[in-house]
Amino acid sequence: MTKTKFDSHSSQGYKPHFPTKFCFPLQNVPVLINVPVLIVALSLGITVLFPATKLQAKEAVSLASGEWPPFASESIVKYGLLSEIVTESFAKEGLDVIYTFLPWARGYLEVKRGRYHGSLGYVKSAEREKEVLFSDPIYIGNAAFFHRKDYQFDWQTISDLKGRKIGTTVGFSYSPELDDAIRRGFLTTDEVSDDLLNFKKLMLGRVELVPANIDVGYRMLASHFKPEEAALITHHPNFYYTANIYAIFSKNNADSRELLTKFNSGLSKLKSGREYGRIIQKFREVAF
Repeated sequence: MTKTKFDSHSSQGYKPHFPTKFCFPLQNVPVLINVPVLIVALSLGITVLFPATKLQAKEAVSLASGEWPPFASESIVKYGLLSEIVTESFAKEGLDVIYTFLPWARGYLEVKRGRYHGSLGYVKSAEREKEVLFSDPIYIGNAAFFHRKDYQFDWQTISDLKGRKIGTTVGFSYSPELDDAIRRGFLTTDEVSDDLLNFKKLMLGRVELVPANIDVGYRMLASHFKPEEAALITHHPNFYYTANIYAIFSKNNADSRELLTKFNSGLSKLKSGREYGRIIQKFREVAF
């Protein structure tokens, strides 16, 4: 588990550092009070200040994140495309962000429990909408099935996928229709902990299809495989999903609803200017 702070106001650029406090929502941090000292202080007329119960400007928003380059990654400048959009949106409301990088499934669970204010990089599903709060859309992503070029593959409906070995990732939602087919056992899946493992297995022929966001898939091929290896892989032109990508906020954290409102306000300000487009264009130019 790694915690890194993204300070949008730093003159030194966006370098991660390890905060010594307030890494988690304030309401989860126990307040230790020396009772005798407190009584003496009050008897002498000394004002005792208790921690604020509401998040104030310049305090940090705690977000769980994971490896999903180029959208989110501890190793990418400004922690990826989505991270920069989220950070700059909160900055417009006077708030900084602390990112904690975890496996996606664990991060989502911790958000549900209220240990973190939220996370980013999610698509909506009926199940998730019961568990967390969704922001306004951050980005629109297209997702397709990647496969080896020497593997004959075509599809139009979910039925065309039956009997094909599909590599999936723990904690990922793909589309309402695809998720339902996987849940019912209609499709044959081989689940692993991250997308990179799926692409390695695809390269070796151990799975036949890998569903993935287009940007993520080609970034992964360019970053982790030799050019001659990456050239063996392509994607089917039929997208199985075109979806908005969102930030999510915990329903079990006292500050999250207020932060959701602030985030949506900051995101609207970011999109209304030229900065949002510049962020996206910059990642499209340098991330691949």
